[in-house]
Amino acid sequence: MKSNLPTLARYTAVAIILIACFGVTAFVVGKALLKEQVKLGESNQGFSTADGGECNIAVIPLVGGLYASEADAQSQTATDNSDNVSAEYILQQIERVQDDSSIKGVVLRIDSQGGSTVGGDLIANALKRLNKPSAAVIWGLGASAAYLAATGANTIIASPSSNIGDIGVTDSYLDQTGKDAQNGQKFISIIAGTYKDVGNPDSPLTPAGYALLQQETNEVYQNFVQEVAQNRSMSVSAVKALASGTPFIASSATSTGLIDAIGDSETAREWFQQKLGANSNPVLCE
Repeated sequence: MKSNLPTLARYTAVAIILIACFGVTAFVVGKALLKEQVKLGESNQGFSTADGGECNIAVIPLVGGLYASEADAQSQTATDNSDNVSAEYILQQIERVQDDSSIKGVVLRIDSQGGSTVGGDLIANALKRLNKPSAAVIWGLGASAAYLAATGANTIIASPSSNIGDIGVTDSYLDQTGKDAQNGQKFISIIAGTYKDVGNPDSPLTPAGYALLQQETNEVYQNFVQEVAQNRSMSVSAVKALASGTPFIASSATSTGLIDAIGDSETAREWFQQKLGANSNPVLCE
């Protein structure tokens, strides 16, 4: 009689493999679900002080390079281990403030060289839409797009030695065409659209391409100046006179109208006390 042991062994082996695959799949799916639950739990947690105490003024940090998306901020951090933050993250925090009835106001704590003008504009607009008082507190640096974000707050407070403003726009890049030629590499352009290669560091920049990039940069600059002027209740000409890409020390920034006061978190707390009333007892979540 023919033995069925080899066939049985094969079936057993297949069954073991299938069980193992199902086990791995269940583990991966379970881990992903747990991660999402943790993230959801974190987003639903209330604001608190560093030691877990109660507070009513949320503090949102804008520290390091500013990017529009969280993916770009994380990618840059992974590349050079630098501090970066995204407008996407900050907007989520502002939404939390909006939805939390126990939070009476928000501090945007800034120590940033700027970055994405789009990101700065998004944050400023979100602060303007917020139906709770907001203060931007600048530590060491509140420059460029980070300063633009600050202008959406009801008041801007900066430490005495901080650098503020640096209003300007750059779209510069490194032209690699000479290096490519030395390495025996020749760029061959296959495009549909006259300006499709403009800004490619391996493609020679034509006068027409340069003019296009300069025009785009000028338009972003004009929007930047107009946004600051509107948010700070200043004339466009007054802001433009300050918008040379030069930072200002806090004392100069106060006299020119770029900020409202020199101080720190305690200065912000006192401002909230006046804004919310004598019995408000503002406590910063930091």
